Amino acid sequence: GTPAAADAVAALTAACKASGCDEELGRLTAAREPFDEHTAQLIVPGLYLGPLMAAESDAWLELHGVTAVLDTTGGWRRKSSALDGQSWVREPPPPPGRRQHLQLPAEDRADFNIEPLLRRGVDFIREAIGAGGCVL
Repeated sequence: GTPAAADAVAALTAACKASGCDEELGRLTAAREPFDEHTAQLIVPGLYLGPLMAAESDAWLELHGVTAVLDTTGGWRRKSSALDGQSWVREPPPPPGRRQHLQLPAEDRADFNIEPLLRRGVDFIREAIGAGGCVL
């Protein structure tokens, strides 16, 4: 991993311990729901990791109390049409509303420098959880 990734993990671990959620983490880990590729998994209290399907489901976000969504796809979405087949389009983040959204323009290339995006993402997560929110 990169130094930024190690810093991100350390920062999230410290925030978890500072809020007293490290004790709850053991309980939650023991009671974890079975893996479902269409939903997100609770990583630590207040932080889910999951697929685009969960991030685009208002029902799922409401059910799990998500107040902030971190999108690392850069807004790219696959669109299908009977006439055109499949194509990729870039969509902007949703307009401001009930949830905060941060869309990071990560690219799936070996030479892409993700470190600055990691910093922005960690800051976004830290701010949302610090305000009592929940992040996907």
